[in-house]
Amino acid sequence: MHTLKPRLSRKQVNIGLGSTLFTISIFILALLGARQIGFLEPLELAAYDWMMRQQPDKGIDPRLLVVEITEDDIRQQRRWPLPDQVIADALENLLQHKPAVIGLDNYRDFPQEPGHQSLVEQLQQPNIVVIRKLGQDSTPSIPAPDYVAQEQIGFNDLVVDGDGIVRRNLLYANFDEHVYPSFALRLFSYYLEHQHHVLPMGSADNPSQLDMGRASMLPLETTSGAYQNVDARGYQILLRYRTGQKVARHVTLAEVLAGDIKPEWVQDKIVLIGTTAHSIKDGFVTPFSAVDDEFHMPGVYIHAQIISHIISAALDNSNVEPSYEANLFISQTLGYRPLFSFWHDSFEIVWIIFWAVLGGILAWWVQQPFKLATVFIASLTSLIGISYILFIQGYWIPVSTPMLAFLISGVSVISSRLVYDALYDTLTGLPNRAFLISKFHRLQNYYYKLFSYRFFKDEKKLVAAVILWDIDRFKILNIVLGHRLGDLLLIELTQRIITLLEDQQVRRSRYTFSRVGGNEFGLLLRLPPHDLEVRRLAEAIQKSTQQPFLVERQEIFITASIGIAFSYINEKRDLLRDAYAAMYRAKTSPNVRVEVFKSAMESSAVAQFELERDLRQAVIQHKENIIQNIEHDVVFPVYYQPLVDLKTGKIAGFEALLRWDHEGRGIVPPGIFIPIAEETGLILPLGEWVLNEACRQAHEWQQKYPAYKDLMMGVNLSAKQFAQPHLIDCIQSTLNRTGLPAPCLKLEITESVIMDDFKISAAMMTMLKNLGVKLGIDDFGTGYSSLAYLTQMPTDTLKVDKSFVISMGTREVDMVIVETIIALAHSLNMNVIAEGIEELEHVLKLRSLDCEYGQGYYFSKPLPKDQAEKLLAGHQDFKF
Repeated sequence: MHTLKPRLSRKQVNIGLGSTLFTISIFILALLGARQIGFLEPLELAAYDWMMRQQPDKGIDPRLLVVEITEDDIRQQRRWPLPDQVIADALENLLQHKPAVIGLDNYRDFPQEPGHQSLVEQLQQPNIVVIRKLGQDSTPSIPAPDYVAQEQIGFNDLVVDGDGIVRRNLLYANFDEHVYPSFALRLFSYYLEHQHHVLPMGSADNPSQLDMGRASMLPLETTSGAYQNVDARGYQILLRYRTGQKVARHVTLAEVLAGDIKPEWVQDKIVLIGTTAHSIKDGFVTPFSAVDDEFHMPGVYIHAQIISHIISAALDNSNVEPSYEANLFISQTLGYRPLFSFWHDSFEIVWIIFWAVLGGILAWWVQQPFKLATVFIASLTSLIGISYILFIQGYWIPVSTPMLAFLISGVSVISSRLVYDALYDTLTGLPNRAFLISKFHRLQNYYYKLFSYRFFKDEKKLVAAVILWDIDRFKILNIVLGHRLGDLLLIELTQRIITLLEDQQVRRSRYTFSRVGGNEFGLLLRLPPHDLEVRRLAEAIQKSTQQPFLVERQEIFITASIGIAFSYINEKRDLLRDAYAAMYRAKTSPNVRVEVFKSAMESSAVAQFELERDLRQAVIQHKENIIQNIEHDVVFPVYYQPLVDLKTGKIAGFEALLRWDHEGRGIVPPGIFIPIAEETGLILPLGEWVLNEACRQAHEWQQKYPAYKDLMMGVNLSAKQFAQPHLIDCIQSTLNRTGLPAPCLKLEITESVIMDDFKISAAMMTMLKNLGVKLGIDDFGTGYSSLAYLTQMPTDTLKVDKSFVISMGTREVDMVIVETIIALAHSLNMNVIAEGIEELEHVLKLRSLDCEYGQGYYFSKPLPKDQAEKLLAGHQDFKF
């Protein structure tokens, strides 16, 4: 014997951990594969857009001024492109206020008379930058004016992602074997020169080094951030939008031409001139367009955003001094601050795997749905919060992919756990009933097909066997020990059987051990060598269960009833059903604990099933008859057997007995259908019907026949009736409803029912006694009650079992038992009823022993109420 230690949690984890880890691994690999081919890129870009929109709005940049060419300006000039003279006049008016630099975001590749010469003169000013279009793929290039110096030209091409959103900024591009700076970078360079800032960076024509102040403009790679295989040609950086609104102060072209602007708006500022007119279609989709699908940011404002981004990163809060040496010292000592930083691809994979594993672990350990939902929401909120904080600090890490990994991993583990719970017993870790049935059906179908295809010719080849057993009286054990110790007993039994199978050298691949019910276990054997081997194994299981168990220092003895069923290759049978039939036969057979299924058991089981089905239908019909107030109920009539005073021969009362008038079988004996009614719970409505009808009938006869005003009515209480919590209220309401005096009702309870739990039974009998009714112990002498218990029962009557009465004339021991019971009852102030009286000799002998009442076929068999009433109407007295 081994002391049992609780190890349920560890066992459950070990059983499901392997499949759970396998499930998580499959989903992680699938997710990483989807990420690698760019399938998840749209989700990450959507997360990027969301975080961009959530960052603090910094408002307009005071270093910038945008001159808008509006629809009104175009209508006023009545043409597009605008005349060169209009642009020249605007530039002249702006230059009067000494801007740092002016950027003309308007193509001037062809003269637009009048005023071309004026425009040439203005564009040759040293602080004016014009644009050219490099073009790509099918988009043609547009050159800058040939009279403008090369260092005053920047390309205005914008990089658009596959979904049409501008998130990247191209600083340098290779075109015709030359390196060209962008429009924004040109303007930034002029601005630095105007402000006399010297930063450790190359010239605008040399992209070899773009470290400015504490800002390091790291170029995008093909897999930077959430991008996968993105076109990273040229020198690209991510664009951090300063605001979703207009990034700079803005005036219209008409206001500039009219001189309606303040000098301080222009002085030392970067001035951009570009169109905002919708008709020109120079708008672009940005991350802020998700809020308003119709919002398109004009190209001139995109360039303003880029310029503001670069200037802020390079100059804001960087303590830049107007000397190269100072900034070089800052860069070398404090390090550069990248505009956007990205993790190495391997770190991103680890990040994704971490969240996938976390989701799986949480889903496995947190069992309660509400707690699981709370933990999941908190975890996802943490992921989003961490990603957003890092984004604000300039780190773009995967967000959607780890979130998806977390959810998919968690859901997969939950699904795996649900499948596990559906196929395995959570207490013992064994496969459950559904698993066992599925396994057998697959096995049976496989070999049946082989037989059909004539791979096997032997019709008697044994394919499978099932050994099914349950613990006898386990419900009582649970009540006595408590459910916790009962569960521990089942776990210990499981371990003992597994050890037994190992000792018997049963190959693991040849059997499936499962828990098929509360205290029922099944063993499916595949291709057993012989039926004798199966029987030997069943006997070994029987002997093993009989060995004492030590559960938390309590020694427990149990027995098991075992059923065996075999399946042969040429038949398709319900093997578990057959094993159940054999097991139930073993339970009902005295001294037989192992039973092999026989075909006769199937017939008996089928008959039992049909009888149960008919009984259920009969109860339904009976209820309908009561509801419809049908007086002559022919489904469950109540019969009455007289109780005779053995001294006077007069009828002292009746015992109410239920009968079932089956439509096809006639009167069904109570010994056949009462056990079924007990097992199915149908005894409760039937018992209530008998109680009500018997009380009603007794009161009717008392009123009708005054000589029998104290007529006693005996009613049997079943075990389920006696255990129901509302029994007292039911009896009280029945007495009130029918008018029968309480002392005229005798409730009879069998000795075995009382002894199942004596304390509860004694308390219940006391409450019944308080109602004023009489109490009797039925079938006395067949149970295990002791004299000590009998003295504590508030009982009025002992009823001698008929088995003793019938044989007391032939067996001396039964005669002694009857004498003892009568003497015992009288010593405890109880009267005695002897049932099973069939001969005059029985009557005479019982009278000589001072037995008060008798009942049996010598006087009358149970009678329908009409015939029983005739006995009362004729004042039937029995002569001895």
